[in-house]
Amino acid sequence: MKTLFPNTKSAQSQPAPPPSGPPPSLFLTDRSHSLFTQLTAPPPLSPPNWLRSRTRRLFLVSLGVPIDLDEILPKSKQKKL
Repeated sequence: MKTLFPNTKSAQSQPAPPPSGPPPSLFLTDRSHSLFTQLTAPPPLSPPNWLRSRTRRLFLVSLGVPIDLDEILPKSKQKKL
């Protein structure tokens, strides 16, 4: 253990050097800061369509409620008979 951690008590007894000046900025330029905030911002999302939701459909099927497939499935381009 002494070979891995020599003189651990002496390293703890030395005071830490005082910080000099303001802390360094994470970003080098204002442009890099702007790009970072754009990349980390959540994308604009539209609210989910509950009527066509897979979760709603599975929930109703599990309850045994009949589902109107016309409101769930996309409109067909074929002519009706």
